[in-house]
Amino acid sequence: MKTEELSAWLAGVPKLELHLHLEGAIPLNALWELIQKYGGEPSVPTFESLADRFQFRNFA
Repeated sequence: MKTEELSAWLAGVPKLELHLHLEGAIPLNALWELIQKYGGEPSVPTFESLADRFQFRNFA
């Protein structure tokens, strides 16, 4: 396949964006342990406050 043909084919292939955020992929217990291990985070002083951060109230 020539370069131009390959470029045209690739341009026609459907695309999607696939990514994830660490916060959405790690169990809260593990995230809490990492926060504690590396010095804490003032905005999440307790495990409950960390869990509350993941209670999404709207998607926007």
